[in-house]
Amino acid sequence: MVQTADVNWTTLDLDELLAAIWSSLTTASREPAGPFRTAALATVSAAGPAVRTVVLRDADRTVRALTCFTDVRSAKVAEIRLQPRVQWLFYDPTARVQFRMSGEATVRHDDPESHAAWKSLPPVARREYAAAQAPGSPLAASPPDAEAPATLDSPEPFGDENHCRVHFAVLRAAIDEIDWLRLDPTSHRRARFKWTGANFAGAWLTP
Repeated sequence: MVQTADVNWTTLDLDELLAAIWSSLTTASREPAGPFRTAALATVSAAGPAVRTVVLRDADRTVRALTCFTDVRSAKVAEIRLQPRVQWLFYDPTARVQFRMSGEATVRHDDPESHAAWKSLPPVARREYAAAQAPGSPLAASPPDAEAPATLDSPEPFGDENHCRVHFAVLRAAIDEIDWLRLDPTSHRRARFKWTGANFAGAWLTP
């Protein structure tokens, strides 16, 4: 599988560059060690912009989609339901390449798609959705991690699999704009791709 470091970021062909962007993200969604595996996801909250780090779970060029998982009780879910416009930010410090991917996000919860995604998670990852309180809720004492069971198979009572699954949701953004930037010691380069309804139209920009 192609590694990010092997991608030709010096190409002057916009179609090749667009293919490299999607190829890198597809690779990142399957290989945990890649630099694009984690991204910053920005939403619009009542107080203004809100950004956090998420794990890229899938990148599908055929439907222009980027996917991550979340707790349905999280603030970003409520924000997306009110204002679905989001932006993903990816950066590879070795290649010095940045992507900003913008689009409309949807929340999939307690449906066949989210159930299938849930089944793909190992038990230790499912455990992350076992908390009785919503993410961001104040704690009365120190974090409970030290006493939490290691997996769903643990005999300690923290909720069964269905109890965890009810909190699980899939976030998917249909990307309609990509801003690509390469920081080069001699000459920075930047390009933008906009969805036309049929394809992405690319153009070079002033960095």
